[in-house]
Amino acid sequence: MKAKNQNTACTLCLLVLMALCLPARAGWTEDMRITDRGHEIYPQIIARNDTLHVGWQQMANIQQISYIRSRDGGYTWEGLIDLVENGHSGSRSDISLSNEHVIVGWKDRTIDYPYFINLSYSVSTHGDSWSNPEYIYSNGYDGSMAFAITHSSDSIYVTYLADSSDSTGYLPIIFLYSPDLGQTWSEDYTFTHTSEGINGLLIKKCGGSLYIVWTAVPYPELAGYEAMAVVSHDGGESWSDRIMLSVYGLPYAQLPCLACNESTDELAVGWMDNNYPGDLFLRITADGGDTWEPEIHVTDHNAISRPNIEFVGDTLWATWVDRSFAETWQLGFSKSIDRGLSWNPIERLTYSEGYANRPWLSYDNGRLHLVWDDDRPPHGGDEIYYKRWEPETGIDENNSIPNNYQYLSSYPNPFNSTALLSYSNVEGGDIYIYNIIGKLIRKLDCGGGKEGKIIWDATDNSGKDVSSGVYFAKVKGSNTIKPLKLIYLK
Repeated sequence: MKAKNQNTACTLCLLVLMALCLPARAGWTEDMRITDRGHEIYPQIIARNDTLHVGWQQMANIQQISYIRSRDGGYTWEGLIDLVENGHSGSRSDISLSNEHVIVGWKDRTIDYPYFINLSYSVSTHGDSWSNPEYIYSNGYDGSMAFAITHSSDSIYVTYLADSSDSTGYLPIIFLYSPDLGQTWSEDYTFTHTSEGINGLLIKKCGGSLYIVWTAVPYPELAGYEAMAVVSHDGGESWSDRIMLSVYGLPYAQLPCLACNESTDELAVGWMDNNYPGDLFLRITADGGDTWEPEIHVTDHNAISRPNIEFVGDTLWATWVDRSFAETWQLGFSKSIDRGLSWNPIERLTYSEGYANRPWLSYDNGRLHLVWDDDRPPHGGDEIYYKRWEPETGIDENNSIPNNYQYLSSYPNPFNSTALLSYSNVEGGDIYIYNIIGKLIRKLDCGGGKEGKIIWDATDNSGKDVSSGVYFAKVKGSNTIKPLKLIYLK
């Protein structure tokens, strides 16, 4: 359509410039509601090979633990599945994925008197079908406190806060594990105590180390809430002394989050500190928890709660509930491409008429996936919402670039040192790296494998460092796809 006059032309130019200058939010899809029952809260998402697994708790009437799956990267969603048995209720759900097994755990309570409360979990292969709930015997657990579960291969790891004090007079935080997918269980092991309630408990296997992270009033200091961790290098057989991650005495470290960098086995732990709402703080360990890097101050406007993080390559993503955007709670977001040394300006992710709450992130195949609960109209009760960040993945084909290729992805992207390229190539071949004008600068030998991973270290075929900028990668194969856009930032 042609502009009718100079003012119209200027207006169109301004709109184009504004579009070009939009922040990263331009890459986020629209909010998608994936439940419709009401009172759905505490969602968690795990993304792997374009399959998304989401577990959460429903608070209406009898409390239920539910699961839903997408097998096309979040474009469409299958029907939800309820996991709690009749006559029981569930709360405090936690989801874990390792190899083909998906596990959802929760605290379970019988509905009728006399009440029986236990730890429970259900297992699925790829999310296709789910086992009947399994119940873990645990002494003195009334289900009113914190609980977390994870697994790696056939080993299941559980941690929880007991409901009553032991001989110390304080509440024990307990660990137990099964080496055979729940067939047998270890004895309960108390690794620390707290003087009162706990407001966050997480467990995660990252590389060869198992981590438990929590925020509570530490025993025997008995001061304010702090962020703490213990680490095991032998699958839970023995544990480190307690590690205090937060600055002792800074008010109210709460609501921890963590993320495993699967490409480097680094672990990042975050928490909210400096009152409630407060700010997001992070610490990273690169050696299995033996040492921890200095504290990273992600936000500084004293308005965030319920943070969540994701960590891939050199890139960290962080989201949280932000009280500064509007009278209602909305989601904030930021990103670092240098392991937390610097952060992008804060973005607002939601514009809900209600309250957006409890966000959770997961990265997969170049996309960042986000779920949260939201009580926006017309439902009036919380529902689970989903959106994803879609990167730019291609350019117009250039005659100088070969055309027959298979699947290719990269993380991190953008990157500032190395890019890990994952490929699927049924005919074997090589990955070709081109600059912005289509000139071949690097050829990477894939070794003829059908699928695999290879690192590009930002050098050309002569071993010289390339300059910062935009590059494009293609992997030789039998199908035609557009080149993968790579952004290199020194």
